[in-house]
Amino acid sequence: MGTTRAPVARIAAATRQGSGSTNQDRYVVGEHYAAVLDGASSESVTIPGRDGGWYAEALSHRLVKFLDEDAGGTTADVVARAIADVRDAYSLDPESTPTSTVAIARWTDTSIDLFVLGDSTAVALLADGTELLQTDDRLANVARAERDAYLSRLASGAGYDPGHRDLLRRLQAHQRAERNQPGGYWIAGAEPGAAYQAITTRLSRHGAAAIVLATDGAASAVDRYQLLPDWQAFVERLKTLDLAPLLLEIEQHEAFDPNGQHWPRGKRHDDKTAVYVGL
Repeated sequence: MGTTRAPVARIAAATRQGSGSTNQDRYVVGEHYAAVLDGASSESVTIPGRDGGWYAEALSHRLVKFLDEDAGGTTADVVARAIADVRDAYSLDPESTPTSTVAIARWTDTSIDLFVLGDSTAVALLADGTELLQTDDRLANVARAERDAYLSRLASGAGYDPGHRDLLRRLQAHQRAERNQPGGYWIAGAEPGAAYQAITTRLSRHGAAAIVLATDGAASAVDRYQLLPDWQAFVERLKTLDLAPLLLEIEQHEAFDPNGQHWPRGKRHDDKTAVYVGL
């Protein structure tokens, strides 16, 4: 991407565990980059001890290494190299490997690169009040019948019972069959080529005010619960409230709907992670 780096005014980051046994989100920040990762939750971990959080942790370490080296090439090149390194270090295969989303922002004094693989979010807030929103909705378009079934069941008031978990297992089995396949969806796992299927944007650093990276649990403040009307409001809140209290506020909002009836979602409390970069 180039090595000329302009300073940032402020970087804030926070993560909060949801209702699972561990937090499967990760974030990393450096002099010229930031990233969030959301390890995929699974109702049936294929390899004991190697869940989505484990994979996101391993991948985040490689991303830091290769981003710090800044040896040139695109962000997709960096992510592909990191995926290959994790795969080779742990002998992972496409069928059994856990997976993770990856959202990355890289900046120089002239440009900003945004990279999104999986259902995390990257937003560039511009000084004129507009926002450039980058998302990847391909996962949401896979296994629509299975997804609609569990969402409808939650809306009926059934809650997070064994029947719900059974529907999630069916959904995840269908998703595995469509993972990193043309016409399906793309995610970091054991196939480095998936990195080249990410949603990417390069924009001018001039006129950019801030960047926000968020896993879907944190992005829900805007796109599901509408606690905030847009990402500009998200950033405005950070002028008086740090990220950690904001993530807590999302969790408290989820607690008003403990059975997922009003806002049907996969689990009662999702992991939540966000990084704010003030430019």
